[in-house]
Amino acid sequence: MPRTRIVGIASTNHATFFHEKKLLEPAPKASFTKLLGVFYPLALEKTPKYEPGYADSVRRVWDDAKAALASSQSGPSFGLAAGSFPIAAVAGKQVRFSGYIKTEGITRGYAGLWWRIDGASGPLKLDNMSDRGPRGTIPWMLYEISMPVPADVKNINFGVLHPGDGSAWFDSLQVEIDGVPYANSELFDFDFESGTLKGLFAYGAGYQVGLDKEVAHSGKQSLRSKYVGGPAPAQPRKQVDARQAVSACKEVLSHMESGREAWRKAGAADKDIDWAIQNARIALQCTLMKSGEQTRDQSMAENVKWILDHSPGAKMVLWAHNGHVAYGDHGCQPMGKFLRQIYGNQTVVFGFAFNQGSFQAVEMGKGLRDFTVPPAPAGSLEATLAATGIPILAVDLRKAPVKGPVAQWLKASHQTRSIGAAFSDASATSYLVDQKVLESVDALLFVEKTSAARKNPSILAK
Repeated sequence: MPRTRIVGIASTNHATFFHEKKLLEPAPKASFTKLLGVFYPLALEKTPKYEPGYADSVRRVWDDAKAALASSQSGPSFGLAAGSFPIAAVAGKQVRFSGYIKTEGITRGYAGLWWRIDGASGPLKLDNMSDRGPRGTIPWMLYEISMPVPADVKNINFGVLHPGDGSAWFDSLQVEIDGVPYANSELFDFDFESGTLKGLFAYGAGYQVGLDKEVAHSGKQSLRSKYVGGPAPAQPRKQVDARQAVSACKEVLSHMESGREAWRKAGAADKDIDWAIQNARIALQCTLMKSGEQTRDQSMAENVKWILDHSPGAKMVLWAHNGHVAYGDHGCQPMGKFLRQIYGNQTVVFGFAFNQGSFQAVEMGKGLRDFTVPPAPAGSLEATLAATGIPILAVDLRKAPVKGPVAQWLKASHQTRSIGAAFSDASATSYLVDQKVLESVDALLFVEKTSAARKNPSILAK
């Protein structure tokens, strides 16, 4: 049996890593400009001492990178529904992704479909309709994206997008491969007639994204994205393209990596060199994520590997949201899948589930507050676990039956809650997703009734 190196445990917050009594946060859930403000100074810290002539170059890159990230965040965030498309069905073929869109009151931004193709080294193609998405108030109209898919494709993500104010509705989506309609009711419901989204995960800070039973192009329901945030921030004074910032950050990282021996001769300790380079690497990850060239989960996985590579023989407990630690795709490739590809069965993933109770989350315009939800819907993963009558339980899915009714149930897709840092009672159903638990986690930790986190008076007094 392989020795366990990583235990991934689900939570409702961003990734936190406990290692040798140190708290390390390789990819904090903070604004990217703040994140860059943390890591580039650490990368710069050793430069004036060991290579004073290069310090000014690092500072210029830092300033440009901050400006680029501020520019990319200058408008409102976006409402999004994202899914992962099976690459075997479309590799080496022509794909057409179409759907009907209706908009109301979009005075800035637009609504659209999107399709992204990734290769071994990153994005190959992306069309998000930024040049032709509907604006203003437009009745139902058909829109489409069409592109060839390379045979060496490694990942495909797609869905609908609403980077603007107002509201947008999406319905009657369709994927055609070499002119032939693609249909797989087990994976997707492109007409949005199910009780929850199937094959797509909806989210968006400042947006309510969920099924609408009042408006539809066909059938009885559609998917609606409604902007509920505040006004767009002012544009920053300095405008820098994110891809230029990526290129500059890559040059800094390459320079620092190639200068290891020179720094060593100048008196730098190996651990200081490694730490400075890693912070430059995380700064690069910030710009890669904001330019759309790399996902946050991939960056977190890379940083977990870096920690373990620099800790021979150590084990790690990694605490993150179900959607991050899982090793199955749910809209995009999660950190857990990247780590499973690296470490195989040396990783053990625990998923969390609860039936009812309270918790803390951020509601747009109201900040952090307590929410209370009723028992989970009948037939859901949580409701089934609650039916055991056991208030707190753990299930080792690695020892689950391989045949019989229990095996069949575990292999099937069931609704489960996916609540992270944000929540809204108005769009509570959008936080239910379809999931095959055996393809996501190794074990389940279940609590019948939760209570919201309580403030610690002794900490607040400090």
